[in-house]
Amino acid sequence: AVPCAISVMTMTFYMKGDMKLGMLGFSFIYLGALILTPLITHLLMGEAASWVKILEYVVLFVVIPVTIDIPLNKVTIPPLIKTMALNIIILFMVFISVGFRRDYIIENPDIALLLLVANLFRIFVPSLAMLFLLKRMGVNRDKGIVYIALGTWRNSGLAATLCIVMFSTTYPDALLPAVLSLMVENLWFVFMQGFFDKMWPKDGSEPMNS
Repeated sequence: AVPCAISVMTMTFYMKGDMKLGMLGFSFIYLGALILTPLITHLLMGEAASWVKILEYVVLFVVIPVTIDIPLNKVTIPPLIKTMALNIIILFMVFISVGFRRDYIIENPDIALLLLVANLFRIFVPSLAMLFLLKRMGVNRDKGIVYIALGTWRNSGLAATLCIVMFSTTYPDALLPAVLSLMVENLWFVFMQGFFDKMWPKDGSEPMNS
């Protein structure tokens, strides 16, 4: 039920995608998420998930960070510092999230493995399919980066946070899929950084019939 991650803008920036398209798509998705995320979660979880409470957390963990990020974009920060800060934040989120369900993972390695495989399939297969389909259709490479990022990178950090603050006592096992998704998505980002240019070279971004 959570929207795409704000990290899609980071991916668009580092992979030299269309920043204007990325910001436009990101903004529309997050405006819709203010209604859809609480609504879908409430419909799926029933009375265990108050849509009002979920809306409060969506505003807290989405609207406020995005608002703060606007003036920060005007500040010149070296790319190395940005990368280090992002890696530290992600590492901290994974460490905290895994810590909450460490015992469950140890006691149920088979379930954890199945969820890991499911996340690998959910993230890698659609993104690679989109990549080759968009390339085949002759979509501009810069825009293709944005479409792939928006279509693949969920806000697993928000999902994990909601599980911790809202379902840690009623549905404690709900956290594990979000944690594994967070880990796999970051693995996917590293993979895309290393292999995207090889799979979709810049000189191959023009329509095939041109």
